[in-house]
Amino acid sequence: MKPDRLILFFILSLFFISASPSIANGGSSEKTIERDIRYGIGKRLEKFDWSISGAGGSPNILSELTWSDISAIEFKATMTVKKEKLYYRGSISSAQINGGDNRDSDYNGDNRTLEFSRSDNSGNKGSLWDLSGGVGQIYRRAGYDYALLGGVSAHNQNFRMTDGFQTLCVSGSPLSCTGSTGPFAGLDSSYQTLWIGPWAGIDFHHLSKDKKLSAFASLEMHLAYYYAVADWNLRNDFKHPKSFEHEAYGYGLIYSMGLNYEVSKTISLGWEFDYKRWQASDGTDRTFHSSGVITTQPLNEVNWGSASLLGSLKYSF
Repeated sequence: MKPDRLILFFILSLFFISASPSIANGGSSEKTIERDIRYGIGKRLEKFDWSISGAGGSPNILSELTWSDISAIEFKATMTVKKEKLYYRGSISSAQINGGDNRDSDYNGDNRTLEFSRSDNSGNKGSLWDLSGGVGQIYRRAGYDYALLGGVSAHNQNFRMTDGFQTLCVSGSPLSCTGSTGPFAGLDSSYQTLWIGPWAGIDFHHLSKDKKLSAFASLEMHLAYYYAVADWNLRNDFKHPKSFEHEAYGYGLIYSMGLNYEVSKTISLGWEFDYKRWQASDGTDRTFHSSGVITTQPLNEVNWGSASLLGSLKYSF
């Protein structure tokens, strides 16, 4: 399925989920509804890598890209609705990358041997965003409640590579390296991803006896279709702005936890920690050459890890 159709499916799914509370209760507003929206801002750290193998699987790792020490300022909004036994949660986040490194390595031998090219570049530009919505049933007990729910989510990374520095370049290699190393001008390549698919999870909330302090935690298991498109701006043998694309299927884990302290009947202050771990494998790399030829190679795997620590303000209404 093409990415534009997947995004349309995601938007329609969120519309259905957001309408579910009124649908499930016949549109009645007579029963008590508990709503809150939590705004967060803080620091987000990312790491990301992918590798492909050569045609026919040899070498088993031909090219490998890694992004490390990626840091960003993240803004996040999360809304929850509780109505009788129905529970809904939706969230959106956006982050601007302001630090990080990128490494691009190429090999002639299996298992990362006979490395013939390596560049260490800046990865301090780009952006990230996440969208998620879910609905389920809530179970209430004295002092706490939990909900079993399912939904859909979409996640994006827009990585940029600039300030190129050639660390290793073996003369006579497939990239026709001259053997020279050092900084090189003009690097402004991009790699944009989309992870999209369904998830199932559990949310837990606990309220202290004085009802001032509340704690929450959630765990989600995701299935994902992975799609990425790249523009390698210095490769004249590739097409632009679409030099190659990646497709694969994978899975993910998202864990969140936090605390809120009530300062008024409607306002609470607190913090939130979010952790994400995703992987996709056994995919396809399609390279679009300037000559019009399209070649395919195996996409070995894609790995993504993320952690955020946010200060938050919650408004209950």
